[in-house]
Amino acid sequence: MAKGAWSYRRYATLGALALGWVFVLAQHNFRFTPSAVMLGLAWLCLVWSIQTVWAMADAAASPTDRASWWRHKTPKQELKLQKASLLRALKEIEFDRDTGKLSAQDAESLAATYRQDAIEVMRQLDALDASADASVHGEIKAELARRRAAAGKGTSGKKAAST
Repeated sequence: MAKGAWSYRRYATLGALALGWVFVLAQHNFRFTPSAVMLGLAWLCLVWSIQTVWAMADAAASPTDRASWWRHKTPKQELKLQKASLLRALKEIEFDRDTGKLSAQDAESLAATYRQDAIEVMRQLDALDASADASVHGEIKAELARRRAAAGKGTSGKKAAST
């Protein structure tokens, strides 16, 4: 996490805490009564809990996706994330089998399921790449044809003007 983002979160937390305490004290005519103290402590717990959940959500996001984990992802990005997740799961299964947490038969049955899912995701990625390549090639051909047509008009106009 960037230092600036950490500072922002810290200041936002402290600001929310201060505003809540001022509100509680204002409701009690700025007297430290037992109920004001208890409400202030309850507010502290609530703000601390929200800050902790915020930090956990930030830590759960992958390093490459940390700044934009809430943004909409393209189907290709979703498939890449799913592929990475399946490959991590396969490594975990192998590790668990090697350490004895899973029997060889259980590990193989789990791994077969994950492999099949990974293969399907990779096929979908290949299909997306092929369609993207086809559309890019089509766009390039259309642009070349447009430029040739424009160049052909331009050269015939110049020939007519020079004669």
